[in-house]
Amino acid sequence: MLLFSRLRRYSLCDGRGQRGRIVDFIVELLAEDYPPVTHIIFRQGSHGREVLRWQDVVSVDHENLRIEVRDIDGGQLAPQEFLRDKVLLSDIDDALVLDLKNLRATRANGLLLEEQDGRIILAAVDTSVSALLRHVTGGRFSYVPTNKIHDFTSIEFLRGDPDAVRSGMPYRSRIKELPAGEIARLTAQLPYMHAAELLTLLPDPLAINTLEAMTARRRLQVFEELTEERALELLEIMAPDVAADLLGVIETDRMQRYLERLSQIHSGRIVHLRSCARLTPRGTYRASSAW
Repeated sequence: MLLFSRLRRYSLCDGRGQRGRIVDFIVELLAEDYPPVTHIIFRQGSHGREVLRWQDVVSVDHENLRIEVRDIDGGQLAPQEFLRDKVLLSDIDDALVLDLKNLRATRANGLLLEEQDGRIILAAVDTSVSALLRHVTGGRFSYVPTNKIHDFTSIEFLRGDPDAVRSGMPYRSRIKELPAGEIARLTAQLPYMHAAELLTLLPDPLAINTLEAMTARRRLQVFEELTEERALELLEIMAPDVAADLLGVIETDRMQRYLERLSQIHSGRIVHLRSCARLTPRGTYRASSAW
């Protein structure tokens, strides 16, 4: 195993003696079960960030901590616009991740890589305290507890940004293979924005079932973090009684915007349920005072 925290300390060099400082690595998240490194991001002198393809690597020298490439001057500038839709190893390192094998949310405190046929692949995440020590020591602390290593094939990483899904950022989307009840239990372990991001990853029927499997309190917390467009998509296909419950407890202005944008028939059913239903002393339904 090769530690990402250690690999970042390697220098970049070529046959003419030119050197650069490695900043990060781009991985092709959706290419394979174990995403391969496709580019090296580096700095040379006072230049801005530059990028080289992994195909330009000649050798990886672990003893002397360096990666030799054909020609450092072959690098291209890597402005923020170029990196916007790319996945960097540092994006996953220290991110909240879903361990789908053990059905829990955890944090990727470190990344483990492997060399394979001249490539470097992302093989696993390390959730141990030892991984935090590697960060503090710049990768010099090398102990890796095997019971805290999670194979990357069972990992879904989250950015904490529901808009990232709609903007086309790559996701492995393996969360879709779980039943709604299990997904709902996972969202209970996440901050609101991460839970909303997770819900945005799901196809509409599964997202609806997941919402319904949440507690009423958690359902409201997650729903309020959804983008307005995503909330409308779900409200439009949601059972009127479930939609009525949700809209009855959100802010009045937001509720009105949703009702105005929903189809007339669906909106009418929701309004009817909220206006006509009442709770009896035995606990039957009653309209919210917001209506």
